[in-house]
Amino acid sequence: RADVERLRQSLTEERRLRSDLAAGSSQADQELTLRMNRQASRLEEISTPSRKDWKLAEAEYLLRLGNQRLLTERDSDGALALLQSADSILRDLDEVELLPVREVLAKNIVALKSAPVVDTDGLYLELKAIAGEVGDLPILAPQMPELTGQVVPVEAATDQADTWYAPLVRVFHSTLNQLGQIVRVTHRDEVVEPILSPQQEQLIRLRLVTVLELAQLAMLREQQVVYDESLALAQQLLADYFKLNEARSMALVEQLSELQQRSVVQPRTDISAGLNALRDYIDSWRQRHDLDSRGGQQR
Repeated sequence: RADVERLRQSLTEERRLRSDLAAGSSQADQELTLRMNRQASRLEEISTPSRKDWKLAEAEYLLRLGNQRLLTERDSDGALALLQSADSILRDLDEVELLPVREVLAKNIVALKSAPVVDTDGLYLELKAIAGEVGDLPILAPQMPELTGQVVPVEAATDQADTWYAPLVRVFHSTLNQLGQIVRVTHRDEVVEPILSPQQEQLIRLRLVTVLELAQLAMLREQQVVYDESLALAQQLLADYFKLNEARSMALVEQLSELQQRSVVQPRTDISAGLNALRDYIDSWRQRHDLDSRGGQQR
C-alpha cells in the first residue's frame, strides 16, 4: 500500500508538471503570436502609407497649389477655394494637434476674403467689346474753315465844303463804295485738311483697336500707368477722328472714362503661413511615428 501510495503521488505530480508545462507553452505561444501580429502591423504601417498620411499629403498639396495660383495667376478666388478644401480635410482628421494649423489657415482665409479683388475677366471683356464697336463708328469728315469776307470800307470825305472839286470827290467815293460791295478780301488762317481715303480710315480704326489691345495687355500685367495712358490715348483718338454727337460714340467715351478710373493692380496677400504650419506639423508627426516604429522593433 505504501508503494502504491507513493506511485499515485508520483503520477499526480507528473500530471501537475505536465499541466504547468502545457500552460506555460500555451502562454508562450500566445505571447509569440501577439508579438508576430504587432511586428506585422508595424511593418504594414512602415511599408504602406496610412489614411492620415494621404490626408496630410493632400492638404499640403492643396495649400501649395493655392500659394502658387495666387502668386502666378493672381487668382484670389481659386486660392480661397483651395485653402477651404485643405481646411475641410484637416477638419475631417479631427485631431487636437491640428487646431493651431487650422487657426493659421483661418487667418489666411479671412485675409483673402477681405482683400479687394480686381475683376480681370470683366475688364478684359469690356475692352474687347469696345474694340469690336470701332468698326461701326462714323469717321469725322474734315470740315472746310469758314471764309470770312471783309468789305474794304471807304471813308467819306470829312470836309463837305462846296469846292470846285467836291463833285469829283463825291463821284470818286461813290465809285469806290460800289466796287467795295463787289470785291471782298478773304483771310485763310487754317490749313485745309484733305478728305481721308478708305485706307486712311482703316488705319485710324486699326490704331484705335491696337491702343485698346495695349490697354488689355497692361491690365493683365497690372501696369497701371500704361493702362491709364492707353485709355487716355483711345479717348483722344475718338475725339479727333470720330463723330461724338451720336449715342454710340458718346457711350464708348463714357465707358472708357469709367474704365480709366479702375485699378488693375491686385493687392498681394501672403498665405504662406498656413502651408508652413502644416509642413512643421507633418515633420514633427513623422518623427514621432518613426520613433514609435523603431521602438516597437527593438521591443
